[in-house]
Amino acid sequence: MRNSITSILASTLLAGTVALALALPATDSADAASPQRFRKLVGKKPVQLTERAIASRNEANRLAGRLPKNADAKDDTSRDRPRDKPRPSRDNTASTPKRPPIQAGDNGQSTTPQRPPNKNANVPPPRRCGVGQSRRNGDCVRIIVRTPLPSQVTVLPHLSGAPSKLFLPDGGGQTSVPPPLLPPVVAPPIDPGLSPAQAPSIDNAVPDEVLITVAESAPQTLEAEAAQSFNVVILERTSLPLLDVRLVRLRIPDNRSVGAVVQLMIADPRIELAQPNFYYQHSNGPSTAQPAVVVGGAAPLQYALMNLKAGQAHKLSLGRGALIAIIDSGVDATHPDLARTDIQHFDAAGDASEKIDMHGTGVAGLIIGQGTVQGIAPKSSVLSARVFSGKDVASSRATSASILRGMAWSTEQGARVFNMSFAGPRDQLVERFVKAVAQTGVVLVAAAGNGGPNAAAVYPAAYEDVIAVTAIDHADKVYGRANRGAYVAIAAPGVDVLVLSTGASHEFQSGTSYAAAYVSGIVALALEINPTLQASVIRKLLFASAEDLGQPGRDTEFGYGRINAEAVVTQTMATAPMATSAKQ
Repeated sequence: MRNSITSILASTLLAGTVALALALPATDSADAASPQRFRKLVGKKPVQLTERAIASRNEANRLAGRLPKNADAKDDTSRDRPRDKPRPSRDNTASTPKRPPIQAGDNGQSTTPQRPPNKNANVPPPRRCGVGQSRRNGDCVRIIVRTPLPSQVTVLPHLSGAPSKLFLPDGGGQTSVPPPLLPPVVAPPIDPGLSPAQAPSIDNAVPDEVLITVAESAPQTLEAEAAQSFNVVILERTSLPLLDVRLVRLRIPDNRSVGAVVQLMIADPRIELAQPNFYYQHSNGPSTAQPAVVVGGAAPLQYALMNLKAGQAHKLSLGRGALIAIIDSGVDATHPDLARTDIQHFDAAGDASEKIDMHGTGVAGLIIGQGTVQGIAPKSSVLSARVFSGKDVASSRATSASILRGMAWSTEQGARVFNMSFAGPRDQLVERFVKAVAQTGVVLVAAAGNGGPNAAAVYPAAYEDVIAVTAIDHADKVYGRANRGAYVAIAAPGVDVLVLSTGASHEFQSGTSYAAAYVSGIVALALEINPTLQASVIRKLLFASAEDLGQPGRDTEFGYGRINAEAVVTQTMATAPMATSAKQ
């Protein structure tokens, strides 16, 4: 019974479906799928098209072969009827233009008429041009954008001796910009594989000078040809054997900026390195008429020697045999406190007849003084390399070139300690030389700077191979004008210290310059006991024996703490092959 009922229902449903299909009007597939048919079925009116849209549609139809080439856009009214006109019936075929007949393809399916064959079908398509190229007369040519060069450039510091790299401040590390038209300057194109890097500003440099280095083995005609190419004048040449290069100082005779000339030179394969000739200043503060330190109603003239425990250290060493290079403003050997000292002189500033400022003399007195001012290493010997020039301490300045000459001479003379009580910007030539000198076993000591707590690091103190010294007062408080930073290594007295002055006089001075002098002298005490000590061992002795100040351990104000002359000498005795007592 159940099966019979199911069969009857299935038959009824099938019959109804067939009847519904026969009742619907027959339409071709293209018409059923057309937008007009869809709009009619859903009850939407045709959309009135703009003339621009009609033109675009007709153009597409012409390309597809569905519209005659000369047909006007308004002739095709089958789709663009006004909204108020009724749509003609499908049966009225005479009033409605028909589309071109749809042709059948090889596979029996309908296909759209194809475009006429292309007469140039056998001609290969043109080659696509690469990045930075444009098509001109059928060929790909390189696009060169000519823009003005910046007045400043950024030079990548390096230590390898490879040519410096260039970065334009506008962000174009790679550039195809040609050099400016400055006849007779001729420079090769800039290497496109350049990357940006940090470097010092060229504002603090000699305004019309450039330094370059060339290979030591190259003939001197090489820099002469380079100078002619870049329209500059050779001022002097200095051999730097440690770097195996020749340093050449050049003058720019016209109004070109240092940055523009350096930019051209660093791309020249004849030149190993090109940079500005930077300025350096002394690291001392203002002088005072009287000492600020008062103990028991009287001012101790040299509290520094007491705080450093120099008396105990002098029982074991006075610095005999140690050679210290004071790279500064020169030393006035006529001062009475230096009458019995051993000093050799070299003028790297260029004018030996010029009156020297007393900064270097003050530093020398703290190391080897034997009079009113007692030095920390009175029996050591000094090489005075004058690199500063100027009427007084405030106006006196050194340059990269003069410092390099002074350091080169000091190295040739066999100095074991360099005292560098000056400060300046990061300088790739000086940095390279400092690194080379350190590898020979020289101990390098420098002033940490007097720019204040928020000042940036200064050089050479901030170089890795240099001992940066900050200044403290009689109460072990840090000097208010001293720089702070992770590069600060150790502290020494440098506030209101008694130093040599003009004539036979003395004065009180403050600054990290004078603190550095005490550290250099204590290194000389260690070298008398053990002249074979390596620079790395001396550094460890200084840091391990320092009296911690401020926060526990090394900090940005005091470094490892105040240096202790007695502790350094005592620990050095353990490293010496044979301990000997100092001769008075």
